[in-house]
Amino acid sequence: MTNYTVLLFYKYVPLADPAAVVASQKELCTRLNLKGRLLIADEGINGTLAGTTQETNEYIATMQALPEFADIEWKQSSASEQVFP
Repeated sequence: MTNYTVLLFYKYVPLADPAAVVASQKELCTRLNLKGRLLIADEGINGTLAGTTQETNEYIATMQALPEFADIEWKQSSASEQVFP
């Protein structure tokens, strides 16, 4: 049985190029097969994403490597299946 994780997070941080963040997040979420919703604007990021525990752990590690998102406080919950279409 596959374990799934739902991530909830936000970070208020000035983003100089939100369009570039959108593009990189689309690529990352597609590569990791994450589903959910991300809001990205000049003032930061707000997201609810779900995927396998391995995929969400890789997403967190990737985000923590970025200086502007390194200190995001992640809220996580478990699920028995993918919760987003």
